[in-house]
Amino acid sequence: MYYDNCCELTRCYYVPFDCNDWNACTTEECNENNGCEYTDVICNDYNACTVDTCNPYSGCVYTPVEENKYNKCLIFHCDPYDGIYYTPLICNDNDMCTDDCCDTSSSCVFKPVICTDDNA
Repeated sequence: MYYDNCCELTRCYYVPFDCNDWNACTTEECNENNGCEYTDVICNDYNACTVDTCNPYSGCVYTPVEENKYNKCLIFHCDPYDGIYYTPLICNDNDMCTDDCCDTSSSCVFKPVICTDDNA
């Protein structure tokens, strides 16, 4: 699109109109009938392990998803096609003299087994 600039006495000349909005999250196009048109950039890397956003200054941003850090008994996994999943943490020290368990705030705990037959 051009805008008219008739500074000379007998002829007009045309200066291209700049549609740049300086936003990396849009594409600009100049339509002769409607003027500047802006279309949102679609940021999608087709990876279920990232959060897709757009920064107006730098463009698309793909941030890795964060694991659940509140449950130490679950192991975080992320598959780019299927997304996030967790598997249980197996706590086993192979010692028959301990009770093996998992504490969600601290991970595996191995408590000594108190062996007693109640015979003094």
